[in-house]
Amino acid sequence: MPHRSPKVPIRPQPGRRELTDRINRAFETSDIDEIRHAIGNAIRRYNISDIAKVSGLQRPTIYRAFEGDLKHPNFKTVLSVLDGTPALFGEAD
Repeated sequence: MPHRSPKVPIRPQPGRRELTDRINRAFETSDIDEIRHAIGNAIRRYNISDIAKVSGLQRPTIYRAFEGDLKHPNFKTVLSVLDGTPALFGEAD
């Protein structure tokens, strides 16, 4: 009998509204790390290549800005990524 690894429960993905609320709460704190983390969590729901295409940024730039790099993203990067994820703000997926 083959050895099976224990099943890890799958956590449900947060909905668009919850992601938007998290980003808004992060902006209310004015903490750049919290803002970066909230946006990073939200963009994981999308294809980074699509966000890169829409935002005009390269994929590595997006990953570095929101995936734990200690250097903070510039505001242009933040706005470009938010522009590239319109589904977060009520438009169709």
